[in-house]
Amino acid sequence: QIQINTIMRLLAALKPELEARPKGATETEMLSFLRATTLVGLLPVPHPILIRRFDSQTHTHAWVTTWTWGIIYLRAITPPMLDGNNIRLFRITAGDDYEKPPESK
Repeated sequence: QIQINTIMRLLAALKPELEARPKGATETEMLSFLRATTLVGLLPVPHPILIRRFDSQTHTHAWVTTWTWGIIYLRAITPPMLDGNNIRLFRITAGDDYEKPPESK
């Protein structure tokens, strides 16, 4: 759906004024009238901007890591730089609050 709420409010506000104008108004007169028109007071007050702190989670970290390595692989897919059979992945960690994955046996 197309969001046309702003246009509909403008048309509802301008319709009585445009209908009250003489029928013989030229295009130049109508354009000057529309240029002098403002939307101040017609639009609703915008919602306040909310700032939220990003908290990293295990799933988010895994997604970003997978996405990053996918981009690296796809951009450098031309052999011999990266050969699909000889890729070794490694993990880059930062900070003290990183949870280590369980050791594989």
